[in-house]
Amino acid sequence: MSKRDISLVRHKAKCGICAHPQLQEIEQEFVNWTSPTKIASEFGVSRDAVYRHSWATGLAAKRQTNIRSALEKIIEQAGDVEANANAVVAAIGAWPSKRPSAAIPSRPQLQDVVLVLNCAEGKGQWSPS
Repeated sequence: MSKRDISLVRHKAKCGICAHPQLQEIEQEFVNWTSPTKIASEFGVSRDAVYRHSWATGLAAKRQTNIRSALEKIIEQAGDVEANANAVVAAIGAWPSKRPSAAIPSRPQLQDVVLVLNCAEGKGQWSPS
């Protein structure tokens, strides 16, 4: 038996989540990017136990590969929040380009975008240079 197997056996013997009647639901919620605090509250376990369980069982790595679920949650709520200039610019700067020839906007270009968006919000004046 390897050290990894021994550690997992030890974890399962002591873990309240492994023994939880809703183990599958807890794990699914975690992989789908539900907050560990919300999981803890909903299932009557500790937040720390959720994290310990996720690292011991490999769920943390699985969660990282399931980034689509997290992005879907953000997109679903996008229409319910008021975007400001800084949020738009941050999104532009963070968006990865799938085309090697596409240039990521420079800082001065992003600052110009902020000025234009702030003017649109009535928070300043913009004049093209």
